[in-house]
Amino acid sequence: MSDTCAKFKENLSIAFGSLPLLRSIYCLQTLAMGTSYSLPKKTGPSPFTRSGEPPVKLTQVSEKPGHRTHELMSLQLHMADERQRMAGLSPAEREWRAKWLKDQHLHPDEPVHVDAVHRQLNPVRVLYRKPWDVLYRRFLNPTFGPFYGLAIRAFVPKLLMGLILVQALYYQTKYNARNWQRYTGFTVFTERDIRSADQIEKDHPGLLAKGLDQNDKFDYFDPTYFNRDSLLNIGEPVESDGEMRKEKCLLCALFSILFLYYLVPFEWLGPRHGKFFVHPERPAMLIERCQYLEHPVKGKEGDFYKTEWKLRGVMIVFRHGERSPLIELKNSYGPNCSPYFDIDRRAFASYTQLLASDKFREFLIVDPIFPRNFSWHPHSSKCEYGHMTAEGALQLLKLGSYLHEKYKLQGLFDDLNTIDVTLSSSMYSRTFQSAIAFTSTFFYVLDDLKNVHLKASNTTHFCLNDHAPCYCPSYDKIRKLSEMERIKEFHTRTEPRLKQRIKSLGEMVGMEKVEHPLQLFDVILGRYACRRSPFPCQADGDCLTLNDIMEVADESATIAKRMATESSKITKSMNVIEAYALFNHLSIMIQNLKGRKVNSKIVKVLSGHDITLEALVNTLNLTDRIPPHYSSRIVFELFESSAHISGENLFVRVLFNGLDQTSNVNFCSESLIHGLCPASKFESFASNGLFPLASLSDLKEIC
Repeated sequence: MSDTCAKFKENLSIAFGSLPLLRSIYCLQTLAMGTSYSLPKKTGPSPFTRSGEPPVKLTQVSEKPGHRTHELMSLQLHMADERQRMAGLSPAEREWRAKWLKDQHLHPDEPVHVDAVHRQLNPVRVLYRKPWDVLYRRFLNPTFGPFYGLAIRAFVPKLLMGLILVQALYYQTKYNARNWQRYTGFTVFTERDIRSADQIEKDHPGLLAKGLDQNDKFDYFDPTYFNRDSLLNIGEPVESDGEMRKEKCLLCALFSILFLYYLVPFEWLGPRHGKFFVHPERPAMLIERCQYLEHPVKGKEGDFYKTEWKLRGVMIVFRHGERSPLIELKNSYGPNCSPYFDIDRRAFASYTQLLASDKFREFLIVDPIFPRNFSWHPHSSKCEYGHMTAEGALQLLKLGSYLHEKYKLQGLFDDLNTIDVTLSSSMYSRTFQSAIAFTSTFFYVLDDLKNVHLKASNTTHFCLNDHAPCYCPSYDKIRKLSEMERIKEFHTRTEPRLKQRIKSLGEMVGMEKVEHPLQLFDVILGRYACRRSPFPCQADGDCLTLNDIMEVADESATIAKRMATESSKITKSMNVIEAYALFNHLSIMIQNLKGRKVNSKIVKVLSGHDITLEALVNTLNLTDRIPPHYSSRIVFELFESSAHISGENLFVRVLFNGLDQTSNVNFCSESLIHGLCPASKFESFASNGLFPLASLSDLKEIC
């Protein structure tokens, strides 16, 4: 005991310094309370116990849970002993606990999507729900609000269906009961009197003997036949086959509808692109912004059919597909980024197999300037900041397939020996993957096309090298000044109520700070709306709503419009710099077509960003939402006329997201011929008319 006390005094000298009296009192008190502990001698190899002896093995041999065999499973092991817990953890125990804590975090592929859990409505339910969904959107929700509107939407149809069912049962019981004329329907049995044979003989002489001679109780007549009060002299009764057939047909139809309603999942009946599977609750703004895969690509590309005009070239500039937000949020655990529908998940799996094939790798030759760590396709389910999702790649697959079919009808791919193909992408993984996805359905399906080269651009506006006329060394500085201008517009000109609401929404979605509405809108789309995830709410019940999203989108577009038209020339200069490089590509195409053979054709594809398209929208005066939605495209179609018109034989058609906007182009509105603009107008605008938009004489003045 004295040795133990001496050991305690030595260990406590640090805590109590040179106070021998306090150390002695603490030592005696410790020994008196029995809290003294010495590390036991290690007698075994187990790292999970202080003594080295392994934990007691379970004697259970049954596969039943432990509580069914009266043997509890302990997660504490030796840590149930308080003294051993006070002694601390060994290195092996720390590693064991660290592994357990790490296992509590979900894998990026979790939770696993189970089709049976996420089963969609089948067409029959969609059909009879549609009128009520329309009533809810157009009347109930605006009039009563989402809470009472949803309550009415959920209760009233069920009440009406119940009333119809009760009325049908009442009508069937009253008018279609079983009688001597029909063998189907409800039969009502009443209590019958028990009578003796003498009483029966007295009331009905000879009836008893007659009944005993017959096998059937009623001479094979229906019991109600003898109680009829009409049609008394029509002869022998016959079975009404027609009535039975009608009722059997109705019953078969009813059971078929019930089978479709309860048993058939909607994907058994067809793909999710059918008209029955469109989600009516998604507003048009989100459908346009997110480009949900169940909605087909539509447009008027390649719809110009005239015998004297021939398509000679196409320049396609598109934005990358759907991506995750660019801003890192407080909550790093984002939604599952796998495609929403099972048919799309299968399509993405097939797409990744195509990219892994040797044939496709030989077909697409990638510029070595691209970083080697760039994956050719996005992750199937993981969301990474600023990276494209699997649905984003599928959006470009759809776009490429759509444009291929359109221009195939125009004869663009009739002679691949005379076609000049150019494919370029900016140095971002999302545009790199978008270019590959577009190529797989636009170029790769051409059997006679040997290969395509994917070139890299150091800029988002495709000024491909530092020695080109479009190169501007001050571009990065100008872009930063433009972003500062956007922030200033938000803080100085946005109304206070909306500004405060945007800041509160930023906190709600996990943003550290909202510098301008476009940042918040990007997070809402990439984290919630396009991922079809529930909108976030705060503890006080305040939630993100569709009205909030529309306000944020409108304010973002308003600020962008003011910056492009009313503000200082910083943003205008940036638009001119970006558009100049793109118009330079178009001008080179026009010059090459003028100097080549009649049958030669040029196809140029540029995989860019929203700012790439914004520069063309602002300088050409095109009409659409800003910023352009995912997989937006601007297409320049070059047609050649068989006869020279006003000295011109090449004409340009401009389409933005499928709409012909050639008439909206400032310098083309008064020179249209059959809805086409002379190509010389674009050449003149690129060299002389573009820089005055920003009050500049040339590119060197700003760069």
